[in-house]
Amino acid sequence: MIRELGGLYSRAKLTEMGAEFHPGGNDWSRLADKTSGMDRYVHLCFCDTHPMEFIAGQEGRIKQTVWLRINPAVMVLEN
Repeated sequence: MIRELGGLYSRAKLTEMGAEFHPGGNDWSRLADKTSGMDRYVHLCFCDTHPMEFIAGQEGRIKQTVWLRINPAVMVLEN
């Protein structure tokens, strides 16, 4: 999907684009992100594992995790 859309996008941008995607988190976290404006950002994790990913796997919301290694320099790029 990343190739087809031409890059990584925030949840807000994917929604605006009308893209079909499967958002992470649960209803509460998605509402919190939207309320705070965090849905306008791509969420990154700088760990090899993540506790929320583990829980989502245990709950069956994630079947297989794919970790993308992204250079931290992307945080300073202007959009």
